[in-house]
Amino acid sequence: MAKRGRERTARGPSLPVGARRLQSAVHSLDIELLRRIQASQIAAASRGRDVTETGAFVVMLSPNTDLIWLNYAVPTSNDFSAASIESLKKAFEPLKRVPRLEFLETLWPDLSGALEENGFELQVRLPLMLCTKATFLPVILDNFDVQNLGEDSDIGSYLRVMHASFEHDDEVGDADIERIRTSIKNDPTLRALAFCEGKPAAVACLMPEDGVAELAGVGTVSEFRRRGLASAASSLLLEQLFSGPGGDEAIAWLAAGDDTARLVYEKLGFQSIGTQTNYILAGHAS
Repeated sequence: MAKRGRERTARGPSLPVGARRLQSAVHSLDIELLRRIQASQIAAASRGRDVTETGAFVVMLSPNTDLIWLNYAVPTSNDFSAASIESLKKAFEPLKRVPRLEFLETLWPDLSGALEENGFELQVRLPLMLCTKATFLPVILDNFDVQNLGEDSDIGSYLRVMHASFEHDDEVGDADIERIRTSIKNDPTLRALAFCEGKPAAVACLMPEDGVAELAGVGTVSEFRRRGLASAASSLLLEQLFSGPGGDEAIAWLAAGDDTARLVYEKLGFQSIGTQTNYILAGHAS
């Protein structure tokens, strides 16, 4: 599926009931909603990764790359003892990955202190944002194309754009392309590739799980930034989520990389509801 059009956002009059419900969740920081988000995060991140449960954590490591953002742990219970955190560190050793965690601060208010007492340091705190069908503001496109990534698409270009967007130095090899092709065949992850002036320019990825989907891997190569291409790629995937089965009740979420990204996502209808906190073994924060 592809779209073409000039970028603009479609805005309705007043907020419908669904949007007001999301605003209510924003103010109350609904614990059950946050638990659903974490459960979807674990399920989606476990695909294609080596998964280990140890102590109070589940550790998800990529066997294909040591990139920091693709190797991390998530808490699953409140046993934040020194022994539990030590077992967490050891779980990263077989693949020689740097111990790192991502968690929702509201769910685990005692974890930061326990980590700092046991050799970890704060890496970053990111705005946690939600979007529903009621709040979604689709981007209508002009002068460039956005396409879903399929088995027969140019998967190599998708990966090269992603690497360039996030300044990754890894070469894209046949094994990487086949890994994505297998994922397209076997799991519900949606991916989009945007073109500008005939060149691959921006990417986005949406990972649905039981009605909750994380928007991630959103990026644009430097020469095509500030043209709305990443928003367009994201919009295509969100539109498919909300128009598909269960779309009326579906929730999309993300952790915005910075305030600039937060403002971009707000234009798509995302609203901040809390904080995702990332910790890393001391001495490895960049």
